[in-house]
Amino acid sequence: MKILFILQFDSFIKTLLPVYDQLYKKHFDLELVLFKHWRKKNWISTEITKLLNNYPYAIYGRRKILDKLNGGYNVVIVGTMGGIITRVYDYRQKNKLKFKIVTGYVGALLNNNPRSFILGVKKRSQSDLIWVPGKSAAIKILDTQLVDTEKTIIVNTGLPRFDELFHLSKYWYNNCRNLILFIEQPTYPKTYKERKKLVFRLIKIAESYPKHTLIIKPRFREKIGHAHKPKHLLPEILNKIANKPNNIISSNSDLYSLFPNTDFALTISSTGGLESLLVNIPTYFINDFCKKTNLYGTEYFKVLGAVTNTQNIINKDTPKINFNYAHDLLLFNGNSTQKFVDAIIKLVKSE
Repeated sequence: MKILFILQFDSFIKTLLPVYDQLYKKHFDLELVLFKHWRKKNWISTEITKLLNNYPYAIYGRRKILDKLNGGYNVVIVGTMGGIITRVYDYRQKNKLKFKIVTGYVGALLNNNPRSFILGVKKRSQSDLIWVPGKSAAIKILDTQLVDTEKTIIVNTGLPRFDELFHLSKYWYNNCRNLILFIEQPTYPKTYKERKKLVFRLIKIAESYPKHTLIIKPRFREKIGHAHKPKHLLPEILNKIANKPNNIISSNSDLYSLFPNTDFALTISSTGGLESLLVNIPTYFINDFCKKTNLYGTEYFKVLGAVTNTQNIINKDTPKINFNYAHDLLLFNGNSTQKFVDAIIKLVKSE
């Protein structure tokens, strides 16, 4: 079986590399291409290339990628956010090619921007298989009635990149839980004024928990090209504030290395917040900046009982969380990679 991966942005790379590895072990013929869109041409940073140190890959623009589709592939896995999905589909139809198209989602499926959500479902509906992170995402997509399930299979694979977390968490016993972890979202909240206010609120939380260390965990070390390009980095704002308490810092440590010592976590609507819930860390989705709407997708986590505001955190008046429902949002059993690979093999055999 010959498979082409077309990838863009770190989230798709991290999600799909475990699938690549598993297929490689099964001796499939694999090729990996990074999509260098002219509008987002700078997304391929050193952070990205480090992820691919041990992988052969090429960097192509749209035209070269479409030309490459004539290479006799059985499956083309499109891990991008943009219109390249439609281009791949149109090219296949025009040239009467037989390869299967696989697309999907790399995080919790939130439609706080209904127009973008519908547009994304329409693009993915042109594929033969859509992978989703959890049961609720599959239901949400089917409810749009935009996907012809006679032609397109929706598979609740979960996210392969979380298999590592599942296995690591089995070894976390009796750790000292003295961290409060704020998991940053690159563009939520959006403005510099709001992000500065957020840092001051986090300082207030740190002051309320003097025996803890509050760690701001940035999404990125620097401003890089990304599906959600970061602006106004929180550590930079924090560093400019004088007379802050000693127990608030920023850290670029791997998220999974921080989890074992985390007492509770905070975020706005990051998938990282779901990761921490999945390993039974109380996690609160703060809605201070949502302007009484679902501006940043925070309200979707109300079903978890986990939405609150920073003042409640400061007052130590935290809601009770339904940890079980997190598993509807993200399938978490350590078998997502295998389920993804099995779905691809079944797709090809169904021809």
